[in-house]
Amino acid sequence: MSADSISIAITGSGGSGAVTTGLILLQAMARTGYYGYLSRSAGPQIRGGESAVMMRFAGRPVNCLDDRFDLLLALDWNRFERFADEIPLDDHSLVLGDTAAGDIPPIVGSSGARCELFDFSQAAKAISGGRANMFGLGLLSGLLGLQRDALHGALESVLAKKGEQVIMTSMQCIEQGMDMPLDLAQGIELDLEH
Repeated sequence: MSADSISIAITGSGGSGAVTTGLILLQAMARTGYYGYLSRSAGPQIRGGESAVMMRFAGRPVNCLDDRFDLLLALDWNRFERFADEIPLDDHSLVLGDTAAGDIPPIVGSSGARCELFDFSQAAKAISGGRANMFGLGLLSGLLGLQRDALHGALESVLAKKGEQVIMTSMQCIEQGMDMPLDLAQGIELDLEH
């Protein structure tokens, strides 16, 4: 991670919740006092196309993405190669992926990024109405040290139209992800001046 910012990408196929996950993370980081920049990219949704959210956070205003990404949350690998140029990874990057999503694409493996796989789908099934993307968001939130209050406020803002039950279920999935005993934080410290 660079000294003054952190770059995070979230990818998945249409309907996997990549964009929603990114919007919630953006809100939670803002509620924590950080500035953020978000860009998104999507393929043709009529075919269940791929989507990506690319973000950069800092303790000062940011106006563009960085030239590499510190974290990648891969909800699935559907046509990930389409984003390879937009989401450059290297040997300092950490990839969090879903074991149910299949094999890690060769382009990710050859980047040198450290890849850690979790069964997002199975974890989400443990909660009635749970969603894999919210479990993944919990993993990210745990790594970043985000507070539950900021996440709950972000959920209420982004998912307001979905109703209280969806917000409550999403928070349960996030908490489950946050509570995973992770030994992944080497080099991932959110100590940005703000």
